[in-house]
Amino acid sequence: MGGTDDPDNLIELSVEEHSLAHKKLFEEHGNEFDRIAWLALSGMIGKEEIIHLTAVESGRKYGTPKGYAGSWNKGMKAGPDNNIRSGENNPMWGKKHSEETRKKMGHPGNSGGHWTPERREKARQKALKQWTDKPFTEGQRKRDKKGKFL
Repeated sequence: MGGTDDPDNLIELSVEEHSLAHKKLFEEHGNEFDRIAWLALSGMIGKEEIIHLTAVESGRKYGTPKGYAGSWNKGMKAGPDNNIRSGENNPMWGKKHSEETRKKMGHPGNSGGHWTPERREKARQKALKQWTDKPFTEGQRKRDKKGKFL
């Protein structure tokens, strides 16, 4: 689980074994993506449900997925039939962002900015630090500074 694609970090599994591995991971850690993978690989759910469940879970974990409305109208699907914030109902209706605001939105420190090599390395180091500084529970394997299993 995780780590690099080095041959010593990989094991070969059949589809059935892969499915059962995700089931076991779901039961041990409660990761909803493992449950979805288990159900998908075992053939218990189809493509449409896989896409839907993954989008919903991504929204829970990382923020609202594309195509789904935010918390201000939770549960309503966004689209042409949903005019809650379109036209005059939109808080930005008739307004324009100032030059200063547009510069801030495009600044590399914000999500609208560009991933420079320095910014990418800083994010990488932060992610590695989070992985190596966390206490491990029984059953989890420790990793070295490069993310490889020890």
